[in-house]
Amino acid sequence: MLKKRTPEWLADPSLREMIAGVSQADIRHGGEGALYVALKRRVGL
Repeated sequence: MLKKRTPEWLADPSLREMIAGVSQADIRHGGEGALYVALKRRVGL
């Protein structure tokens, strides 16, 4: 359930300003059991 719900949770509109994208990790980094989460840079810091 966590594997299915995590991308849904990360796609929530309240996180849209922080999350650039989500994709399945390479086999070397966990494959189907892991995700890459790309974060957006905060401007002005």
